[in-house]
Parts: sequence; structure tokens; C-alpha cells
Amino acid sequence: MSSKTATSNVDPNSVVEYNPKLHKAPFSVAALCVATVLGTYFSSLSLIELSLSIYCQQHNQPELFSQYLNFKTNAPIWKYWQILTLSIVPISAFIITRDTVQCLTRKANIGRHLLDLINFVQLYTMLYIIIMKLLPLERELINGKIPSFETVERVTMLYSISLVLNIIGWLLPFFRYSNWKSDPVFHPSIINIKKVQ
Repeated sequence: MSSKTATSNVDPNSVVEYNPKLHKAPFSVAALCVATVLGTYFSSLSLIELSLSIYCQQHNQPELFSQYLNFKTNAPIWKYWQILTLSIVPISAFIITRDTVQCLTRKANIGRHLLDLINFVQLYTMLYIIIMKLLPLERELINGKIPSFETVERVTMLYSISLVLNIIGWLLPFFRYSNWKSDPVFHPSIINIKKVQ
């Protein structure tokens, strides 16, 4: 929705009281940039792992995928890079959980509440799939003397779901930013905002 449409019923001389204790925080340009970079990184990684698992499945080479998982776990630089990037997960979980809880305690338009709920479901579904389903299968492939073709098939299916969830997570910030741009309570170019201290 464009800002022009959003402002059609708004008096340009009116003042909306924005109180940070009562309203959800606006989704800033900085938040959009950070979320886009992280979403692009995790979606790209998901796509690469899905492509590799499909390749190994099509060419009946489960041992190749097992070697990749060994590399991912033990590579001198990559394993530390993974630890660094995964440290973002608790921060994201805290922010997303806070935004979801604020659906009950803070004011925002219905679109914002809905997007926060979708973000919550997306993140925790992803974490459940990775921790409870994917990691045990990856450990099985790493530790197995003869990697199982059936395990690679199951991993491929989980990587497919993971990729879809990552793409949803990548798109959500754009919808959240668009929602903020069209909300007269938060967008200073739509109407004058009087911030309550």
C-alpha cells in the first residue's frame, strides 16, 4: 500500500501521539538492511546445502555429502564463522519473541501484529527442524561408516523445508518495512508526530 493511499483519510494537520511505552517500535531502515543481509546469507547457505544434497542423492554418493558435513564441522575457519553467525540466533529469537508478546500489550495495526506472528512461527519452526530433525541426521551421516542413502533423502527433504522457511524469513522484513511506511502513527512524512516522553 502506498503512503498516498494510507493518508487519504488522515488530516495532515492532526497530531498523533506516539508513546514508545504503548506502541510497538517502528521497523527502521537499519533493521531492514540488517535483516536483508542476514536473510540473504542464510537463504544462500540453505540453497547451497540443498543443491549439494540433491546432487549426492541423484548420483548415489551419500559419502560425498558426509564429507561435506565433516568439512563443515571441522574446517579451521568455517567452523568459527558458523559459531559467529549462529550467535545471532539468540538475539533474533529474543527480538521476535518480544515483538510477538507485544501483540498483547502494545498498539499497532493488524498487519504489523500479523507479520510479527508469522515471523515467530517461521523462526521457531526453523529452529525445531534444525535442532530436532536435521542435526541428528547430519550426525548420523558424519558418524556412520557407510553413509545411508535414505538418510540423505530425509536430509534433502528437510533442507527443502528449511529453504522455504529461509525465503519467507528473507521476505518478511520487506513486508514489515512496507507496513511501517504506510502506518501514519509511525511514519513522520505522513503526518506530524508528537512523541510522548
